[in-house]
Amino acid sequence: MAYCIRPARLPRGPGICTTRAELTAGSTAVRDSRATALARLGRVYGVLACGVAWTTAMCVCTGLLVPASALPIWLAGSLFVSLVLSLAIWLTGTSARVSATMLALTCTVDGAVLGPTLRLIERGAPGVTMLAVTTTVAMVGVLTMYVAWSGHRFSHWRAFLCCALAAVLVTGIVGVAMHITWLVQAVCAISVLVFGAAVVVDTSAILEPGHENVVACAFSLYLSVRGLFVSCLELLVRSWHR
Repeated sequence: MAYCIRPARLPRGPGICTTRAELTAGSTAVRDSRATALARLGRVYGVLACGVAWTTAMCVCTGLLVPASALPIWLAGSLFVSLVLSLAIWLTGTSARVSATMLALTCTVDGAVLGPTLRLIERGAPGVTMLAVTTTVAMVGVLTMYVAWSGHRFSHWRAFLCCALAAVLVTGIVGVAMHITWLVQAVCAISVLVFGAAVVVDTSAILEPGHENVVACAFSLYLSVRGLFVSCLELLVRSWHR
């Protein structure tokens, strides 16, 4: 049975008309492609979960072992190593081995920085860390589900997102340097939106064909989730002390 009337003398061409069997074959291919993309997304989140677990373990260890007197030196050294890693990530390629190495090193440094930092935050604002974790997990879950099931693609936002991140970074530095409280508060709120958009863009890129490097995708998504968590934490801490 055909779904349109076709002149008998016209050859069958792609996009002219199709039969029930051809429609069924096409819909099956679409379902298979979607299933492959969702399976790739699941593998990426598996790698991401391993990275977050390692960061949490390092966070607990450093939070318990680093003495209070050594916190300034420890944080300064950890932040320096983090900047060096960011530069190395930018200069190196995106092969699976390089991505896995960078993910492991970044998780280690993040745990080393966050452990003592969260210990200090909990002393002045108890419960804020868990609230930031809950907010981050909820936002990532909702945004991922929206991208996965809506079918919309947002990877073309990447250039705009890079410009927004640069603008937020520069504005935040100006606000901190000039002690403009309301500007820093606004930058924290905007950062939550920007890193939430980064999660959407990374998830959309994972679902598109051609992104087979699962570790590289997980690493990019990890950086977005880390930025979202830090932004939520900073916003909540500043709101707590107002």
